[in-house]
Amino acid sequence: VGAAVEEGDRGMAVALANELTPPIVQGLGIDANELREYTYAFVAAVARAAGEESAPVLQQVLPFMLASCESSDGVTSKSDGLADVLDAYEQEEEETDWSCSGAETSGGRMRVRTAFLDEKAAAVQSSSQCIEAAPASCAPAFARAVQCFEDLAEYFHDDVRIQVLYAFPRLIWAADRLGDADLLTGVGETAVRLVCAALENDRSSAVVLAACEVLPIGHCLHTES
Repeated sequence: VGAAVEEGDRGMAVALANELTPPIVQGLGIDANELREYTYAFVAAVARAAGEESAPVLQQVLPFMLASCESSDGVTSKSDGLADVLDAYEQEEEETDWSCSGAETSGGRMRVRTAFLDEKAAAVQSSSQCIEAAPASCAPAFARAVQCFEDLAEYFHDDVRIQVLYAFPRLIWAADRLGDADLLTGVGETAVRLVCAALENDRSSAVVLAACEVLPIGHCLHTES
């Protein structure tokens, strides 16, 4: 698939996708974060190489990607209030502990599997890449994707928030290719709002840098195309 992406060989990518779709879908049902993470990247590579011709695999895998975006299975909290979860965290070898402080959390703790966070970040990245590469094939899931990404804009882990910011320019281009003016306006307004919020409020320098990198979306929204 890497060779197909590099050389623009749609036929090879489509043939691989069609042949591997059944085992891909079967594998996504296994409780294995790493398998889902790498599968999502593979499917996104197929989409970039094959475009709309990758529809058969996208229509089956995209719902799994968005389910990973929505999932909280890898998070175990000993506290109901998570508003200040970003105040401190301590990373361990196999899993990550986030210590919370503040009035709402009262020193509660939250344990998160690192593999779960990697899967979620990959799901945001890969699903937005698929939508950009094949907007017509992914159109039925477009609204769900926008809502998923918007809900994750204030997620406690900065890697996920970064991928959300990078996702919105892809959604804007996809909406433009669909020729849906209302959808383009809605996605664009959401993107601008989230970017501005990140610039003003986010405490992660990496997230702020990502917001700066996607600032040109404002220019894109004002072009005739």
